[in-house]
Amino acid sequence: MVSGGLLALLTWIGESFGQVYSHGWRFSLAEPYLTHKALAELCGLTRLTVTKLLSRYRLEGQLVPFSINDLLIPRLP
Repeated sequence: MVSGGLLALLTWIGESFGQVYSHGWRFSLAEPYLTHKALAELCGLTRLTVTKLLSRYRLEGQLVPFSINDLLIPRLP
């Protein structure tokens, strides 16, 4: 998986295990204990790359912080 695979993985986690909201999916990385290292291993990336990508996704609005441990993946229009 390349960097786009991380967002695809997070979207799958949100759709499969998250709470559905009218504007997206809310999910927690803490509940299944998905660390940046674990996400990196699943996607074939480094931990540092995952951390940078998560920051980029937040800045671009592809991930929205919902609470301290929860994220929201907005639905695409």
